[in-house]
Amino acid sequence: MIAFIDDHKDRHGVEPICRVLPIAPSTYYEHQVRQRDPWRRSVRARRDEALKPEIERVWRENFKVFGIRKVWLQLNREGVCVARCTVARLMKTMGMEGVRRGRRVVTTRPDEAIERPPDVVHRNFTVARPNALWVADLTYVATWRGFAYVAFVIDAFARRIVGWRVSGSLSAALALDALEQALYDREISPRSELIHHSDRGVQYLSIRYTERLCEVGIRPSVGRVGDSYDNALAETVIGLFKTGVIRQQGPWKSLEDVEFATLAWVDWFNNKRQFVYLWADGIYTNVRAEERRCILVLVSCDVHGRKHFLAIEDGFRESTESWKALLLSLKGRGLKAARLAVGDGALGFWAALSAVYPETLDQRCWVHKTVNVLDKLPKRLQGPAKSALHEIWQADSRVAADKAFDRFVATYEDKYPKAVDCLVKDRAQLLAFYDFPAPHWQHIRTTNPIESAFATIRLRTRKTRNCVSAKSGLSLMHQLAMSAQKRWRRLRGFRQLADVVAGVKYIDGVDERKISRKAA
Repeated sequence: MIAFIDDHKDRHGVEPICRVLPIAPSTYYEHQVRQRDPWRRSVRARRDEALKPEIERVWRENFKVFGIRKVWLQLNREGVCVARCTVARLMKTMGMEGVRRGRRVVTTRPDEAIERPPDVVHRNFTVARPNALWVADLTYVATWRGFAYVAFVIDAFARRIVGWRVSGSLSAALALDALEQALYDREISPRSELIHHSDRGVQYLSIRYTERLCEVGIRPSVGRVGDSYDNALAETVIGLFKTGVIRQQGPWKSLEDVEFATLAWVDWFNNKRQFVYLWADGIYTNVRAEERRCILVLVSCDVHGRKHFLAIEDGFRESTESWKALLLSLKGRGLKAARLAVGDGALGFWAALSAVYPETLDQRCWVHKTVNVLDKLPKRLQGPAKSALHEIWQADSRVAADKAFDRFVATYEDKYPKAVDCLVKDRAQLLAFYDFPAPHWQHIRTTNPIESAFATIRLRTRKTRNCVSAKSGLSLMHQLAMSAQKRWRRLRGFRQLADVVAGVKYIDGVDERKISRKAA
């Protein structure tokens, strides 16, 4: 508006223009005065004018490749104290941005002229038996000799890779070889009623591929273009492959190196993958439903210290049958028993766990237990009682914890027996963490991995309260959980997880072998 007034004020005058435009004449005149006298401007405006040349100088001196973060760091190195958000705002104003490395490799090239099968999966990858649903997809790996392409076929029930292939050519033969391996492994017959689901890549819609599906009586299903959620299960497996192998063990010299690494990873994924710790909780959702249902959540930690969502399913928090069905489904897919499970004592999870995985140890969540105990005490005693409970689970040894436990019982047993009974009934399960490495204690004493993730999810779904169905709410929760999982850090002391799996005994969080060597 200021520029428009400058262009037309000689013809129409300032005041008549301001009567039409939503601007006061005084605002225009004040702007003109500030243009002539910079000292009339705000402190922020004067600061911006001083910073803009510095930002532009750093950006140009570094070949115009620096982005916001690097420009900000360089300015601070040179003694120019400035906030990162200020650099971001001014670079956006001046139209400056950093360069982005690499080029996008397109593995899915839809052929618009080909008639496509319908999507019969509709993002529902839950099946009741093996060989009911296969999902397929392919990805690329950059090597020193060019790109290598990897195709996978996954059984949705067992979450097993039943076929894979590595090739230097992105052709239908690549996808077909992976399919042939899967057919050899599973011996499919027309009575299997198997569905094959993929994206719209020309490899999966080629004549050779579709004819082979028809020969063995497999029903094809194809998702939509540009929507990765339509083939989310295959995308998840490929994401694990890229994260656990390609990015960890690169750079890759040749296709043969990628092939051998893929072979080793598929063997581990199908046969040797084991989770050390398991966290369980029931999270109530803000959706309309006739019954008060919740989301049953299982989070696991593998031997490399990386946490994963194992399950996010609808069910009943206190129902043993809901948890048992979930655990049996995971066991049928190849999930081995974890060393330790962590959860709230009120869950139906524990009865289900003892039936499905009796060898897994129990650890009750101290946060839930503290809340339950304090709820049975008057408010005037909750402060001291909370401190006494902290002395128990923050003690550096089991002996010290037992002493603090006995002090709590002696202090509150006579007047508040319900609070003491709530604590004492799970005494062994509350102190189970002392038999595991001390760096892991902060992770396994509570269900914080679930609580912290779903605190963010609740915040992001506040606007959808009572606006979604149970089914769409579950889908929303799953997508947000996958986004939160990307930002999770490894467990502290993750290198000791291999010892936990091997059965090494720990006393008060210390390796028994170290104690023996010190005693010797």
